[in-house]
Amino acid sequence: MILKSVSFELHVQEPFFTQLKDGLKTIEGRCASGKYNRIELGNRILLNKSLVFEVQGLKWYPSFFDMLETECLGKVLPGVESVEEGVKIYRRFYTEEKEQTNGVLAITVSKLPVQPYTSLASLLSGLSFEGVQGLLGLMHTTGTIPNALPPPRSTLLASFNSPCNPNVHVMINIQENALTHGARALAKHACRSSSGYWGSLVGNDSNKNRLAVDVINKLIAHCCWMNIHTVPPHGVVFEIRVADGYGARWSEDGCKSHTFMMVTQRDGSISSANPTAQTIAVSFTYEIEYRFFLLACGEL
Repeated sequence: MILKSVSFELHVQEPFFTQLKDGLKTIEGRCASGKYNRIELGNRILLNKSLVFEVQGLKWYPSFFDMLETECLGKVLPGVESVEEGVKIYRRFYTEEKEQTNGVLAITVSKLPVQPYTSLASLLSGLSFEGVQGLLGLMHTTGTIPNALPPPRSTLLASFNSPCNPNVHVMINIQENALTHGARALAKHACRSSSGYWGSLVGNDSNKNRLAVDVINKLIAHCCWMNIHTVPPHGVVFEIRVADGYGARWSEDGCKSHTFMMVTQRDGSISSANPTAQTIAVSFTYEIEYRFFLLACGEL
């Protein structure tokens, strides 16, 4: 494994990391102190826990000014037009006192042709969709979509935090003052919960949105059941559940308008003991890849 050959780990801020990744930047400047003094030619360095580089050269200089003046400025700091400007950039990370005390290192690096992500890609390519789903912990039940993977967390949260009324959101341009779909779903379930599982949704829309975010983060963090399956009449959904049976569901939808059905107990409770259910239809209009609604314990 390539990671076993790594001798050092470094963090490089943007835009410098992207410049290293793209081969525009080939020299990394650091104060010659601590672990940097132990770097040797041929060492492999893991940058930002994602890319592995090999040390091709090492030079010590008394200051960043001397390093930038001697080395090719474009290889150390691409896009920087002068040595003086480059020194100002390094001053964000190192004090002049530390620089004068230790000197600096110009570390020439080269990205290895084989990276950790290529090994991972090779592993995943050998798995079927079912294998990847199993690796992610997805369940397989009646209606499970065989060739589907869950959306990223960012997509789930974007759907959850989208405003109920996009037109109002555009006018005020302040999301905190527009009730989100997640907060609206929570408002419907909070009052129906006989055990108080969803908590109390109080205050203005901004506070309700904040409370709703806490709820969805808790559900995502503690979910123990995930599935991508067909649930009539919603169609294809990505569903998560926690051990107590509560959960959330996102339905794939590229349309601007859609009506979806939420199933709740007839008495409004969250108990799964009562199998009799009523259906509530809710219509809304918005443009998003995934739509969201909460699930109470016992809901289908």
